[in-house]
Amino acid sequence: MMKFIDDTVKEGERYTIEGSYIKDPSQGHLISVFRKDGELIYYDGLEGAVYDEEDTIEYFDQMKKGNTENTCMNLLRVDNLHFDNSVTDYIMEEKQ
Repeated sequence: MMKFIDDTVKEGERYTIEGSYIKDPSQGHLISVFRKDGELIYYDGLEGAVYDEEDTIEYFDQMKKGNTENTCMNLLRVDNLHFDNSVTDYIMEEKQ
């Protein structure tokens, strides 16, 4: 699983790793993964934390099977996507 991420994520690209919990599939979590100076960075924006590879594996062991071979997570490239403001405009306010 981690080799797949290491082989896939290139400098300048940003991905999310996401999964649904085994005990409650309606609940889930995601973290960002990207390279900085050649090193993979696993960043949890909700917690404001940076994880190492072991922490990431341990956390996602709580998840159901994802879209990468024999893993419990989904890997999605997001830096090349456009944000659709119409999805969030009705729930967000402009900061004053």
